[in-house]
Amino acid sequence: MKKIALAALTVLLAAGAASAQAGGTMMKSDKPGTDGAMMKADQAPPAGTMMKAADPARFADPMDSSAYNVKPFGKQVVAFSTEAAAQALAKQQTVVYYFAATWCPDCQATYRDFQANFSKIPMNLTVVFVNYDKSPDLKKKYGITMQHTFVVIGSQGEKKKVWSGPATVSDIVKNASMM
Repeated sequence: MKKIALAALTVLLAAGAASAQAGGTMMKSDKPGTDGAMMKADQAPPAGTMMKAADPARFADPMDSSAYNVKPFGKQVVAFSTEAAAQALAKQQTVVYYFAATWCPDCQATYRDFQANFSKIPMNLTVVFVNYDKSPDLKKKYGITMQHTFVVIGSQGEKKKVWSGPATVSDIVKNASMM
């Protein structure tokens, strides 16, 4: 039994080395029913295969697949730039940080709701999309331990309210106004 396992491992290692010499790295396909099937990393995945993010048009920068594209949503929904910018906004209106990740199913659902309902956000409210994966200092400051978390901030950056979980634009407006 050990000899068979060792032989199988040797064959797999040899196949990987041959692929590397051929100029391509290999990764396993997630497509059901293709156990052991390999595809080159630079190939498009088979139809129906789950990958990290589905629709590149959703992203602000095609080179950064971890940020949602918020440009179509107007002034009430913006991407995080700096704490100072968010605090300046908070002097004039309610600001909600939304810690989102593109790989998060709840975040994807909320993003789709933003696409359909962003016009329902009142002019005195700004939602700031914060890239959950690239904001360790901000997460630490507000005690954020999971994506899909919302934080109402004050003009000095203080935490006024925090909540997590699935949310629609209506939920966000309601929670932000209950201050």
